[in-house]
Amino acid sequence: MIVLTSTYYKPHIGGVENSLFFLARAYNKIGKKVVIVSSDKGKGKSRLNKFELIDDIEVIRYKSYTKGGVLGNFIKPIIELIRIRRVLKEINIKSEIDLVVARNHINSLASSSLGLYVKYLVPGIYINQSKTNLIAVNKIKKFILFNIVFPYHSLFQILALKKANGVCVFSFAMKDQIKVLLKKNIPITIVNPGVDIEKFSRVNDLNIKNKYKLNNDFVFLCVGRLVKEKGVSYAIEALSKMTNRKSKLLIVGEGVEQDSLMKITKRLELEDRVFFVGAINQNIEDYYLISNAFLLTSVKETFGQIILEALASKLPILAWRSGGFIKTATSEILENKTNGFLFDFDVEKLAYFMDEISQMHKKELDVIGVENYELAKTKYSWIHLAKKLMNDNN
Repeated sequence: MIVLTSTYYKPHIGGVENSLFFLARAYNKIGKKVVIVSSDKGKGKSRLNKFELIDDIEVIRYKSYTKGGVLGNFIKPIIELIRIRRVLKEINIKSEIDLVVARNHINSLASSSLGLYVKYLVPGIYINQSKTNLIAVNKIKKFILFNIVFPYHSLFQILALKKANGVCVFSFAMKDQIKVLLKKNIPITIVNPGVDIEKFSRVNDLNIKNKYKLNNDFVFLCVGRLVKEKGVSYAIEALSKMTNRKSKLLIVGEGVEQDSLMKITKRLELEDRVFFVGAINQNIEDYYLISNAFLLTSVKETFGQIILEALASKLPILAWRSGGFIKTATSEILENKTNGFLFDFDVEKLAYFMDEISQMHKKELDVIGVENYELAKTKYSWIHLAKKLMNDNN
């Protein structure tokens, strides 16, 4: 029995949730029984069913702790750790658990406390993510969060990292962040995530192209949460500096920066060239398949599943080169000129390379596209990752 666990799973949408689904499917393909354990927190104040079968995968949910406030912030990790333990213990009694793959530190720590064999596949550093996702608050609350609440929660992640049987990450950047958090070296294995090649290999949807009137334009694509660290404003600004006016930008996602980004678009008089699609819950591949190039303008990205989706969609990729304040894994994954263009952070350079790629001959773009597809197909396999996580040596 293999247990995959994190805070959220379907119907929630995100990179971690997707990884649980594809790992579960990969384990099923190699004949392993899988259960996904996640919280019952639904949309708003709603709760999800404790037991559910989703896509032929068994899902068991523990009761999430939803009370807020200062006291709630301190109690939550302890209460949920106890509740996760209880669910895992029940599963282990019925069918012995051989491996737990945890994508959240509380879930990992709960598994370790039961003596289960745990691989902690770290999605990010809690304190860094919490600061990034923080919506505007007053100075007093910000001080309490930054100096008391976040460090307190971070202690649980430090414990989880120390107690897990194996710690795995998707990039050297993530590995370095863990070293900074722990202030010492621990064994950390770098593994490659997977991407669903078949999903991103369909024929493009002409209805979407017609909706945004994209038929004769070169289309750039940005995908992700609209938060400051994703750098979408740089993509909009670069578009305004392009000499090729037959180019447009699709922005897929939503977030706290959306109003600000729309104001920038209006100020630069780009309303007829920049389109805010919103969050896409299903068939996001359609937007990759109608685009001509992918922009990764993030200044901080622990790995970037969207890069793999762009590779699988045969899109050339334009991205900042990793280094300095650009804390991404782009330079680990991509090769300049082979997979697109990598360059130092500079909006003028981004505009230059957007012009460059938009004026390339189709044959040149096709060469990059085939190279990217082959990279995704040969290096980023969910089944390979599933087997790697079962290996006792990492």
